[in-house]
Amino acid sequence: FDGYDGAACQRASCPNDCSGHGTCKSISALAEAEFSNVYALWDKDASMGCDCDAGYSGADCSSRTCKVGADPLYLDDTLGRASVFGVHIRASAADVAGSYALKFYDWYGEDYTTGTITAESTFSTSCTQVVAALKALPDNAVSAVTCSGATATAAVGGRASTVAGGANGVDLQITFSSNPGYLKSLEIVTNTDGDRPTLTGTNLAAYTSTTVIGEDIDYFATKC
Repeated sequence: FDGYDGAACQRASCPNDCSGHGTCKSISALAEAEFSNVYALWDKDASMGCDCDAGYSGADCSSRTCKVGADPLYLDDTLGRASVFGVHIRASAADVAGSYALKFYDWYGEDYTTGTITAESTFSTSCTQVVAALKALPDNAVSAVTCSGATATAAVGGRASTVAGGANGVDLQITFSSNPGYLKSLEIVTNTDGDRPTLTGTNLAAYTSTTVIGEDIDYFATKC
């Protein structure tokens, strides 16, 4: 009958085949993808729904999601609020070595991991590497990004020097000017070669901080 799929017609069809902008999944799979929820009722493999691609929404994924960020009616009066994150690679001795990567999440929640970035005990090329790595992400995920940095100081990122790794390494501030709306914080990947740590240093601490949080609806970013 119409509305059913499978070799034995054992499951419901997804509306409009998800319009070519999503994947038809069971209700149990959809629940697991949403914060690892568990759905175990009798129809867990029979009821189906659409898991929409980034940028699409609705029961059949036929609707485009609205743009986020600064309201264009107010751009003459203010600039959109961009997300600004800190990246901190610190150690208690001048022996920071190896490499790391950054994991970036776009507004849709899609994650992208950069290529490897060479670690430094003293700030030199870290910003150049980070900007190049982020701009190299696929799908033009990050088209414009700026970075400023310095050699680590006694305390930064909301942590005292005793728990922040020490005063060797780098403190970076990264601004995502081309990615409006709320963005999840960056993550530092310290195992870029399987389970083997690729970033080393005495009392090593690698962590991120949030300086500015982007907003989905940004009317007067600099007026409030």
